[in-house]
Amino acid sequence: MKVSLSQSISFLFFAVYGSPNVVVRRQLWGFLSELSFSSNTPWVLAGDFNALFCSEENVGGIKPVVIYKKFRDFVEREGLSKMKCMGLKFTWVRRQCHEVLDHVLVNLMWFRQFSLVVVEHLPRLHSDHSPLYFQVQGCSVVPAGCKCFRCQTA
Repeated sequence: MKVSLSQSISFLFFAVYGSPNVVVRRQLWGFLSELSFSSNTPWVLAGDFNALFCSEENVGGIKPVVIYKKFRDFVEREGLSKMKCMGLKFTWVRRQCHEVLDHVLVNLMWFRQFSLVVVEHLPRLHSDHSPLYFQVQGCSVVPAGCKCFRCQTA
């Protein structure tokens, strides 16, 4: 989706859902790899990637190191960067397992054009996932009739 902040400032936003199924998730990495993140357009990929970036993003669950590596390899290969987030440390909780499955990834053009961005993991309300709050500093305009984005999966 193209997001225009003004006539001259815009970026491309992709809401991501990564399947818990490793094979299906690899297909997502393949599809996303076909996009041109290195273009002159700022890109943002945000959502539930169902993937961990490192072992510190997991407490109480067991994940093989190879799974972290595949996600990190995808991010590095595509020239993307994982944005640091404020707020809750973990974005997904189930019983004793706490993980960071929700991420915001951006390309180099994003950092060149938008240096002041806040990303926050908000408290969970009606889900086992924390919502991501994403704000470009200096841009507080919310279009009239704006509604929360909801995603239903099959």
